[in-house]
Amino acid sequence: MPFDPTTQADEATYEGHLDQEPMGSVLSQVIRHKVTGRLTIRDEQGQNHLFLMQGRPVGVVLSQVLHPLGQLLLELGKVDSAQFVRAQRLIGDGERLPGQVFMEIGAITEGELKETLAIQARRKAQRFVSARGVAFEFSKGLSFLTGFKSTPMDGAPLLYHALSARLDAAARKAFLQKFGRQQVRATNANLGAPLDAFGFGRAEERFLGRLTDWHTVAELDQFGTLPGEDVALILAHLEGMGQLEVAPP
Repeated sequence: MPFDPTTQADEATYEGHLDQEPMGSVLSQVIRHKVTGRLTIRDEQGQNHLFLMQGRPVGVVLSQVLHPLGQLLLELGKVDSAQFVRAQRLIGDGERLPGQVFMEIGAITEGELKETLAIQARRKAQRFVSARGVAFEFSKGLSFLTGFKSTPMDGAPLLYHALSARLDAAARKAFLQKFGRQQVRATNANLGAPLDAFGFGRAEERFLGRLTDWHTVAELDQFGTLPGEDVALILAHLEGMGQLEVAPP
């Protein structure tokens, strides 16, 4: 039976496999129907969880440590090497959270900490939704929302990254060929989240601006600012979100 969270009983767990039901499809169902629960996959290190409240991702727990706060602050240029080393010593000597230590030594403000934690959660969630070829479970209900730090995220970028992980080069080429000489345009240029949440820059911004008018897919591919595989991915994402309008040849 296909995954449909609207027919799933509260406090029940649905078991499926991402080979039959891709991550993007599973996420889309939960987000679209504003369902609360926990999506779980297992890898060699253990269980990984994505928590959703009324369809919005609010936290992620991975089986392995990725993007530690100190390393991320250093990467983003919010702390220097001396502050990083000092904080690591204090963290190792006590039981305080890393974020508290970095604020106590005056390396970052509370606002910078919140911003960095949001980036950390987003990167972990992107890793989660890139999973393929494994079993998954969706446990529906509030009782499954335990054991994580709440960091609300936008769902649309996660759907984009799930699609990106699933569509290989051949699939993206086939997507472009599917439309032939048909014209397309975006019915809504608002992707539901800031462009940087998708990892987009000026090139993608200009491309999305062009999509407010009718263009053939061939024109977008040949004369746009993006490689063909990126064109295919953005168009496929818009189609999945119901934001791509297609005209006859």
